[in-house]
This record gives sequence, C-alpha cells and structure tokens, in this order.
Amino acid sequence: MKFFHLKRSRSRVHHSQRYPLYGALALLLALAVTLTVVWMGKDRAEQSAALARQNLATSVQSDLNAAIRAYESASLPTADLRGDILPSMRRYLYAARVGNRVMLDTYQESVVDEQILTQIETAIAQVERTLTLGQSSTSALSALGAALDQMEEELSARFADTGLLLSRSALK
Repeated sequence: MKFFHLKRSRSRVHHSQRYPLYGALALLLALAVTLTVVWMGKDRAEQSAALARQNLATSVQSDLNAAIRAYESASLPTADLRGDILPSMRRYLYAARVGNRVMLDTYQESVVDEQILTQIETAIAQVERTLTLGQSSTSALSALGAALDQMEEELSARFADTGLLLSRSALK
C-alpha cells in the first residue's frame, strides 16, 4: 500500500533528445565564464597601463625637478658650475627628455614641451661657452633661469594636483 503518491508528470521527450539542450546550456555557461575572465583581464591590463603611464610621468617630473634644484644651487658661494652643476643638470635633462619621448611615443602625450627642453639645453651650452671664454656668465645664467622658470610655470599649471613639482619658494 502506498500512503503517499506524488503525482509527477513524466517528460514525454526522449532522453536522447535532451542532450543537445544540455550541450547548448553548457556552451552558454562556458561562454559567459570566458567573457567574464577576458573582461577582468582587460580591466587589469588597463589599470596596469595607467599605472605605468603615471609612473613614467612621475619619473620625468622628478628629473625636471632635480634639474631645477641643481640650478638653484648655482647661487651658493662654493658652487662649481662647470664641474658639478651643469653636468648634473645635463644628466637630469637627458633622462627627462628620454622619458618624455617614451611618453610621446607610447601614450601620444608629453609631460613637457620639447621646445622648452631645447631652450634649456641651449642656455646651458651658452653658460658653458661663457665660462670657457672666461667671461661673466650672469646674463647666460639669467637666460637659463628664465627658461627654467618658464618650464616650471608650465609644469605647475599642468600638474598642480599632483604636487610633485615643488615651487622654488616652497624650498626657501
């Protein structure tokens, strides 16, 4: 005797006809999982590229900041323009120019305009020329200072929110 009898309608579809439906559902599930993994990988790659861009821009700004600080030490009485300050400025400007070109080639944007860097290098060459000739380098140093001021103003206006490039008045 049966006390409980559950009435369940029997599927009228033969079990061999259900397998294609199960296969289609499995393919849809696999496709959904694959798309989710690809989407997450794409987001991770974009975040990594943005971080690399930020780190490169920070490096260029740091090199430019170091070049400006090296120039500021020229006013000290024991400053060695030819042996210490100008070579270190050239080294920092070279590193900044390389980083700037990498940013321009990779991300189609630059941290600082190439013309300003060329003006600064021309002013450094003029200072070296006047020192080699034994002439007064005050006018050449003031031209170098003006070019550095122009670069610092451009960077401060462009990257004011990062706070990386410190103004000269903040260091005094």
